[in-house]
Amino acid sequence: MASGNKKTNILLSVVALLLLLVCVRSIVVPVGFDKERRQRESLVRQRLVAIRDAQVRYMREHGRFCGSLDTLVAAGYMADTVAVIPFGGGKRFSIEAGTAVTKAGNRQPTVECGALYEDFLSGLDAASVADVVAKAKAKGQYPGIRFGDRSKPGSTVGSWE
Repeated sequence: MASGNKKTNILLSVVALLLLLVCVRSIVVPVGFDKERRQRESLVRQRLVAIRDAQVRYMREHGRFCGSLDTLVAAGYMADTVAVIPFGGGKRFSIEAGTAVTKAGNRQPTVECGALYEDFLSGLDAASVADVVAKAKAKGQYPGIRFGDRSKPGSTVGSWE
């Protein structure tokens, strides 16, 4: 009977240790994810600010926003490395330029440039990334970081501002 109690105690100790590890992981993974997310978002914002600055200079000279990162690079408005999403595996920022009609009926230039969470948070905890994307979509927000808005003429405001 003593042998049975010893086996039971060992089994319960192992189960308790496993539960402790699960609890610790449930705290450590989100904290680590949040820290890495903030660092990556900061780098993405820095690049978006550089692209936005290039777009503003382009707009002053040409009267419209540029729809091509390659054009901004070739014209010397920014370095080619700025167009690449940090931690994005070589993916480049999405960019669209066009025009929209104001309330007064005038056509004005628009621009939108961004990076999806799924691109710059790649390699992190997949469930945490999916949760961030789902929350943004549930709020009707862009599932990433961007500046500008195709539906708002002249807007170059960043989603982080």
